[in-house]
Amino acid sequence: MKLTKEKLIENFNSINDYSAVQKTFSPCYSNIGFEIAPESCGSGALWLHYNRASRKLWDSFIDFPLKQNKAQTSAFSVAFGENETSAKLTFTDTDTICFSADGLDGVKLFARKNEKLRSFWIEKISGNEAEVFGYSENTDDRDPDETVPFYIYLKVLQGEFFADKNDVIVRADNDKKIIISAAVEVLNIDRENAQKKAKNSPENFSEAEEKCREFYLECFDNFSVEIKSEEEEKIIAKAAYGLTANLAKAPGNLKNNISSFPNRGSYPSHFLWDTCFQNLAYEKFSPALAAEFLLQIAAFQRSDGKFPQFMCSTWERPHYSQPALVGWAAMRIATRTNDRKFIEDMTDAIEKNNLWWLNSRNSECGLISCPHGLETGQDDSPRFDNGTTFACDMNSYVLHQLHCAAELNKMLGRNEKALFWEEKAEKLSQKIIEILWCEEDGIFYDVSPENGEFVRIVSPVSFLPLWAGVNLPKEKAEQSVRKYLLNPEYLFGEIPFPSVAYNDINYGSGNWWRGPTWMPNAYLMLETLDKLGYEKEYYEAAEKLYNVILNDGELHELFDSKTGTGLGAAEQGWTNAIFIKLCSIVNRG
Repeated sequence: MKLTKEKLIENFNSINDYSAVQKTFSPCYSNIGFEIAPESCGSGALWLHYNRASRKLWDSFIDFPLKQNKAQTSAFSVAFGENETSAKLTFTDTDTICFSADGLDGVKLFARKNEKLRSFWIEKISGNEAEVFGYSENTDDRDPDETVPFYIYLKVLQGEFFADKNDVIVRADNDKKIIISAAVEVLNIDRENAQKKAKNSPENFSEAEEKCREFYLECFDNFSVEIKSEEEEKIIAKAAYGLTANLAKAPGNLKNNISSFPNRGSYPSHFLWDTCFQNLAYEKFSPALAAEFLLQIAAFQRSDGKFPQFMCSTWERPHYSQPALVGWAAMRIATRTNDRKFIEDMTDAIEKNNLWWLNSRNSECGLISCPHGLETGQDDSPRFDNGTTFACDMNSYVLHQLHCAAELNKMLGRNEKALFWEEKAEKLSQKIIEILWCEEDGIFYDVSPENGEFVRIVSPVSFLPLWAGVNLPKEKAEQSVRKYLLNPEYLFGEIPFPSVAYNDINYGSGNWWRGPTWMPNAYLMLETLDKLGYEKEYYEAAEKLYNVILNDGELHELFDSKTGTGLGAAEQGWTNAIFIKLCSIVNRG
């Protein structure tokens, strides 16, 4: 059966876990999120998610006395208590909340300050309005600022307002009713914008909750996917919710964009290669958003063509780049939308980036050198234990992006430029075969620049040259795939495509890039099998990977390649996206 946008949104009522910083209640492109324990006696901890390291402002933002404290949650709101005494919280706009309480004498705001909250003070404007100014301590020593400023505008729509410098009490009106609207600004404070958003909040909570629902309806404009069970319907809903909750209209350097974070709690930054994989889902239900995420990377491109590893509100990591996958992601959108302006902008950026790789990372032998695992995305892979390598994956990514530059130029009618990039691709393809192909073992390996020796570690990256289109004889390619990629002793076990082969001396099933299965690598292996015509094995591998994520249920960043246990951040962007993609493959829809 087909899961439509409307049915997907209905399933959002089953979203019910906001008990960790990685899974906060944070809709409407917000930079704030509420971490809410199941047995909550308040609105929960308030987090800022905007700059590589999340930070907590209040351990409890609003406290209220309830007989029944268990929180009831959905993607649209959080409810506390029941029957005559209850409270509800929702978002009506970016960083803008509406709080409603019935049957209570009063509530206390800014109830329990967190130790990272350096200072704050309250200035009352009128009988029902106040401004809150404060500074949160920086929790990331890479951020050049010692503190981050924030501003909260409060408007009490129903109830009586009492405030001093550090406390706000709102007492219920005669009908035992309280409604509060609050808007938050971070880093670059726009008081007028915050006041406008809070004042536009509906006075009726049902209308406020509908604003939140409208946000999701807008995000999933073109969503549909084939499903077979209620269980997968719920996980698809969680994956889709996570993708939207990880979006933010972040301040500072990212201002005026919607950024696509890998995870709002663990990685609140706009990463290069995460974005390319997250777009596997975004481009399906909102091609315009997916295009914006790539254009944002292009906007941060250095004048010499380098893309940074990631961008956040006050700093970026330019020292290393990340896999040259922007061309791969841009081609998908270009083919889907045929938007000439997008194609022109991205082609120019990709061409510059190609030249940066060929100039700045090129070597005497004609291959791209890779100084550190961070640049390939495989941070601590044993492939880099002895330093710089001519890496199979990085050379393959660059090769693929050279091909993409040629195809994009063809779409624009720039045939001479297309020929230029095809010639560059052919040269690199020949060098990959000449230097990285090990005839003795029948596989591609990394090679050490120091001594020219193969780094004999079998991993999925050994097959990325085939994904990128090297001109290896078909017989040799098939022998390599059968011997290693589809061999259960190496890479095709019950949880396929571990980051290091199961039988390698370095293998550790749960040891980061030294054994676990990472869905981005695994997905590229699926594309490789599909490209080479291994239809049966393609669907078999897709189903195994799909079941790993389905059984985990929390859409983790990576997975133990023996047990399937989820590791790292939950509701991770690329796992969310790849699960939705796998669902389409497995259910052939």
